[in-house]
Amino acid sequence: YEDMNTDTSKVSIDASGTRRTQEEFDVVLSSLLLDSRFPGTFGIAWADSVPTASLAAFMADQSVPRSTLEDLAPAAASKRTAVVTLAGPPSTMGIALGVDARLFPQFASALDRTTDRATSQATAKFVTPLRIGPDRKEAPILVLLLRPMYSTGSPPATVEERRLRVIGFAGVALDTKRFVPAVLGVNGSRYAVSVFDGAPTPKNRLGESSLDAAPHGQRDVVTIPVFGRTWSVQVEDAKVIDYNEDDLSIQYLLAGLRTEERRVGK
Repeated sequence: YEDMNTDTSKVSIDASGTRRTQEEFDVVLSSLLLDSRFPGTFGIAWADSVPTASLAAFMADQSVPRSTLEDLAPAAASKRTAVVTLAGPPSTMGIALGVDARLFPQFASALDRTTDRATSQATAKFVTPLRIGPDRKEAPILVLLLRPMYSTGSPPATVEERRLRVIGFAGVALDTKRFVPAVLGVNGSRYAVSVFDGAPTPKNRLGESSLDAAPHGQRDVVTIPVFGRTWSVQVEDAKVIDYNEDDLSIQYLLAGLRTEERRVGK
């Protein structure tokens, strides 16, 4: 998924360093085969870094419509904006076209981190106002993976130069209700494996691998850094674990998570 974030930069900016048109963007986007190669991907987008004082002229010049998402934004404009000028697929990410992502605290913090660190950074969870599904009642829970691009090509050496030279951001939006089961790969109703953005509390839940388990056995929680955020992975067994059983998938999952927890903690 981090490699896809790099690919998103290439989808958004051509070899000459020029931002693609939406039509060119759509053609390249279709070649990525998101559904089959990257399960749980909600869409991808490009946001231009524009001084707030120049935003009106920029929007008019680029013919970018104002997004209705801005009506829900809780924050006031800052000195710079991150206005979404390319997004797809239209049925999902199209709602983001024209929005200044910095108006949302979940995104503003990650945009600052990715600019300063010159590495991919994840946002906090974001519940979209878009409704999907057969009954049009499901509100996707998204996490965006953001990556900066600079006018210098390679990241400048200092944080001050990075803030001055950043030209925009490539973003990959993950629908966590679909992404989490795809990544965990734990099937069946015996295990309830849940992932949280932060502490394992209901408001922080990103997704789970099983909706049918009724946990009352062993529980374990592992915390791991994920692109600048800390995620908690909670594993619960629907019955007391019998270590004589052949199914050791959950033990393998926990062992892998523990190894990663120790590795990134060094």
